[in-house]
Amino acid sequence: STYSHPCRFSELCRDHEPHLTHEPHKVPRCDSDRNCKDLCSPIHRAEYRHTGLPDFLIPCRNQEKCRNRSDDHRIKYSHGEHIVKPINSTQERVSPSAQSNRSSQQQTSSDRSERIVCRWDARCHDSSDHHRKKYSHPSD
Repeated sequence: STYSHPCRFSELCRDHEPHLTHEPHKVPRCDSDRNCKDLCSPIHRAEYRHTGLPDFLIPCRNQEKCRNRSDDHRIKYSHGEHIVKPINSTQERVSPSAQSNRSSQQQTSSDRSERIVCRWDARCHDSSDHHRKKYSHPSD
């Protein structure tokens, strides 16, 4: 086919569809695996493997405006979080100073979008720095 998209299960896919690519996604298995408390985090899911679950989540049609805060929904769908996937061949050809500059620019521009949308939204009562760095809220 003319168009192709990455398969959510990467090279571990068991049902190869012609319009999906199955590039290797070399990441470690999560130590907590199926008992992981971060299964709802698209960023964590892209960084670690979990038995029987895809590496990448399906984008929710409502994205950041989604009102469904259930774990079942968040384990399956992403909500606008920005997943940065390194491109090894490009990085090898870029000078270390250019890489450092690009990395700091990406960190600044995507800081908010890389946080997980807090399931409690505006009703959240956790104002700790640790929580606010990890989760985004409408007031941010």
